[in-house]
Amino acid sequence: MMTLVNSVRKSFKYFRLSDVILIILILSLATYIFISNLKNKSNQFVRINYQNNLWGQYPLNQDKIIKINDHIEVEIANNQVRMLRNDCPNQLCVKQGWSKNYPIICVPNQVEIIVIDQAEKNVIRKIIK
Repeated sequence: MMTLVNSVRKSFKYFRLSDVILIILILSLATYIFISNLKNKSNQFVRINYQNNLWGQYPLNQDKIIKINDHIEVEIANNQVRMLRNDCPNQLCVKQGWSKNYPIICVPNQVEIIVIDQAEKNVIRKIIK
């Protein structure tokens, strides 16, 4: 047991107090970001714009398939969103796959899918006013 303590002391003799403080700060920041991401899942919404008009806004934490028309469908599942089906020529919006943060845009059919955090939206409104 004493050899283990001695080996730990030898390995930590190369660390300065500033190194230990930096490591603690980085671990604290990572923990804070992880916890805040878990809390923000309930505040996130999927906003769908179709032909420059708001089609709908749906909670990201509720699984759902949204049918915009006979050829366009959007799926929300597992706190992610994707373009499930679309009849556009190049299918880039469908190939993009699942998204948690990034917008999905179909230019030919004028469909825009955006994930919005309600808390950030309220902050932006306060700044504009």
